[in-house]
Amino acid sequence: MIYVINIVLFAVVIYFTYKNYTLTKKKIIEEVDKEWLRLPIPKYDVPKFEEFDTDHTLLKNVLESIKLEDWTTKIEPDRSYLLENKSYLIELYNPSNTLKIISRLHVYKNKVDLGTFRVIKMIANTRSNTGSISYDCNNKEISTLILARLWSYILEHHEKEFINTMNGYKEVRESIDTELKTLKRDNFLKSLLDN
Repeated sequence: MIYVINIVLFAVVIYFTYKNYTLTKKKIIEEVDKEWLRLPIPKYDVPKFEEFDTDHTLLKNVLESIKLEDWTTKIEPDRSYLLENKSYLIELYNPSNTLKIISRLHVYKNKVDLGTFRVIKMIANTRSNTGSISYDCNNKEISTLILARLWSYILEHHEKEFINTMNGYKEVRESIDTELKTLKRDNFLKSLLDN
């Protein structure tokens, strides 16, 4: 019986403590409101370009222009990521050098991800720009459009690198072969004696 009375008294104390707290809090807020003007906080999020161009017309036009106009390509390994991860920094310039595209591609465990894709409007023959558009690379439709176009440049880059390496090996082998005069002379004499 005493146990039940203690629980009831404890509950009453908690109830009155809570009431006192809420009344005090309300009184403090009212006093602050008398001395200060409360303004609502705006719920403003900066709109993204994808909200302006919902069907991605500009992106499709830029990617088509890359294909038609033979843009200058610069591809470098992007060393700012993990070692197990193969990353590329791709820069594309239109023929008049007024548009520049900067993109990063990451290959990790046979999966290709688009890190960034930005189209920049350049002032001709300068490093300055008048504005840029960054695309949301997490959007599946956008990243698919971009990767379909850019991956061919990566393949072409590796093909050129392979051919250049093989040509370098061929030149080195030929230059070493020309220095092996004694061996060549011995082989030539041996072939004459065998005939």
